[in-house]
Amino acid sequence: MTRTLTIICLIAILAAAVLPVAAYEAERLNATSSTETPTLTPMAWLPAISANPQPTPTPPPVREPMLLNCDTGFEQPPAGCWVETGGEYPQRWCHGNPTIDAPNTEPYAGACMLWQGGYELAADFWDSEPITIPDWASALVVRLAWKVETYEQWPSAYDTCSLWVLDVPDGYPAWSLFNHSNVDAGPWQESTYVLQDAGQWRGHQVSIQFDAYSDETLTTNCLYDDVEVWGRP
Repeated sequence: MTRTLTIICLIAILAAAVLPVAAYEAERLNATSSTETPTLTPMAWLPAISANPQPTPTPPPVREPMLLNCDTGFEQPPAGCWVETGGEYPQRWCHGNPTIDAPNTEPYAGACMLWQGGYELAADFWDSEPITIPDWASALVVRLAWKVETYEQWPSAYDTCSLWVLDVPDGYPAWSLFNHSNVDAGPWQESTYVLQDAGQWRGHQVSIQFDAYSDETLTTNCLYDDVEVWGRP
């Protein structure tokens, strides 16, 4: 009888110790099974990511410095920038000018353009102001718009339109950019000429010269506009 009572007492003691532990475990399991989403705190060293990333802007292209700092479109009278060095008639033509034989076209841009030829036995010359080739330049870039009109009927070169770069000290041509004729008659064109060997002329002064020659019959008009000269490093 005494042994039975002892066993019953031990069972009661163990039950009193186990029940609180079981209740704690049940409560803990119920808490961890909750559907709440935990809040994540980003690490301080992670870079911020934008929801709408913006593309990196592309820098504008670097353009060569302008060397012919004057009226490139012939909009102003030639005074220190362009010089009419030979010819019988004024070579700068604008709307409303009283000329004997106006060209059959409009200027490429603006109200004025350079007009050479247009009469029999023409010998016209038009020079730019002196241009000093900088020490940093390795090339010269000449851009312009040009057009040839003609009354010649035969497919042979009778009248010519030329563009030169002259060495100013002696006046001799350093480069020949083009030599068009009545055969090249057509609409306005844009042309770019790159003088790659200009580095050997660093420190020299040069000028741009237009000239036109025609024979004794059937005239040709040599037209130019928007002349630019740039230096290329």
